Amino acid sequence: MLAAAALCLPIRQAGGKLVDCLGGVRKTRWILPLGLAEVSGLALTDDGRLLAHDDERGRVVEFDYKTGNIVKSFRLGPALPRDDFEGIAVVGSRVYLVTSAGLLYAFAEGKGGAVVPYTVTTTHAGDGCEVEGLAADPPRRALLFLCKTPRARGKTGGITLLRWSLERNQWFAPDHITVPIDADAGRRLGLLFRGSDLSRDPVTGRFLAVASINKAVAEFTHDGRLVGIGPLGKHHPQPEGVAVAKDGTVIVTDEGGNGAARVSVYACGR
Repeated sequence: MLAAAALCLPIRQAGGKLVDCLGGVRKTRWILPLGLAEVSGLALTDDGRLLAHDDERGRVVEFDYKTGNIVKSFRLGPALPRDDFEGIAVVGSRVYLVTSAGLLYAFAEGKGGAVVPYTVTTTHAGDGCEVEGLAADPPRRALLFLCKTPRARGKTGGITLLRWSLERNQWFAPDHITVPIDADAGRRLGLLFRGSDLSRDPVTGRFLAVASINKAVAEFTHDGRLVGIGPLGKHHPQPEGVAVAKDGTVIVTDEGGNGAARVSVYACGR
């Protein structure tokens, strides 16, 4: 197993909203090996293991955010797909990757070093927005696509989520919800919330979105009610991935660019 380097900091137990916690002091920051500089979206399995995906290749990595170890990696195949992968989600035994244009890759989790077959569904999500994140919504048997840049009328003016039915393999009607952002928050965080990843809190059912360009985080309900919004801590140069664990731990990844990627762990508690 590969191991990341660690920088441990004091734990801040924050009551209330996860947004408040992410504005505070993180518990641990892991520095990933240079081969994982493009690690982007995050998703947790039902048994609490963290999966991350590569930004441009169909590769998935399991990362132990408690120890800093790279547990395994596997890839899609037989021909390794290269695309603009922007989000990952896990629903039971199935793993999903989405591209910025809305291509939805589906496959089973593989063992270390495995090459797993996959299917691809053309959702046409890219016609309405640039997709930049993905999250599962198990109670509604849905996948939510996070829009970074809405392109269609009716999908602007807040945080837009596209709603994909796993049972029917098509869009719900209506196909999207928009989380309104008030004018004051818009002025503080930028004209548009340019989301980069999305995660569902498995206990509260709320969603947490991070925005790399805005250096911001937002928390909202499944029906689009904003709970909290604010800046991320100053330690996030390029926040691209987020995941929320059952115990309230929040994990945020920053892409490395020309350096190493980082995984920050916040002990937010319940």
